[in-house]
Amino acid sequence: MIEVIPAEVLAAWGFAPETITLVRAPSGLIQTTFLLTPQGAGAPRYVLQRMHHIFSAAVLEDIDAVSAHLALKGLDTPRPVRTTGGTWVARDSDGRLWRLLTFLDGFTYEKVPDPRVAHAAGQLVGRFHRATADLAHRFAFVRVGVHDTAAHLAKLARLLPTTNDAHTRALGERILARAQTLPALGDVPERVAHGDLKISNVLFCAPNPGGAAVARALIDLDTLARLPLAVELGDALRSWCNPRAEDIAHTELDLDILRAALTGYAETARGLITRNEA
Repeated sequence: MIEVIPAEVLAAWGFAPETITLVRAPSGLIQTTFLLTPQGAGAPRYVLQRMHHIFSAAVLEDIDAVSAHLALKGLDTPRPVRTTGGTWVARDSDGRLWRLLTFLDGFTYEKVPDPRVAHAAGQLVGRFHRATADLAHRFAFVRVGVHDTAAHLAKLARLLPTTNDAHTRALGERILARAQTLPALGDVPERVAHGDLKISNVLFCAPNPGGAAVARALIDLDTLARLPLAVELGDALRSWCNPRAEDIAHTELDLDILRAALTGYAETARGLITRNEA
């Protein structure tokens, strides 16, 4: 689907409507995403996004710092591109923020098709955590409370008595009861984390026809933060180990996928994890 983008947005990066092709990306729930292709053989492609209002321009500072650090360590990831005026974002006439990122070729999965994919994804996350272990960056944009498990459980306990739906009440009671059995995390470091490791945020490529997919890069870096490893990996495994995909009411836990994911992670993160994290 061809889209019309405000001319002032394109001009911010030196593009004119007649010199590019824009196609709406088939995925992307939060940011409105387009593939931008300049005319001319060999011209680099870009990802142009209209940012969701929950994000500020400061998130690009974090993405730039982390992606630059990853590049020094030999890891790919989309990188933000400054406007011709030197800013990270452009603002359209309606006040909405836009950003431009470098394009990486590859494909994503909406659900994990087999353990090999989970193994490759685990290896990539391990490489990401190892590469960022020495990154001294103070994050400029943080979505406060997103991963505050205690606060979420407290809210559930507070609101659960107000529901009249028997299924919702029963499910909520099971969650609260199970939460009581979880051990405390203890003294663990907060690591540079992606913060939203659902499988669709892992970019894959196939090295040869019929070969197993290779995890190339982590994408959608808007949720970067310092988090306990249990929170980071727990969110990943929640997504990866459910072969029915996200947002499906009747889920299941695939133990083969779980083993493959953790094995892949251990292969590349070996020696990084502390005793308390293990």
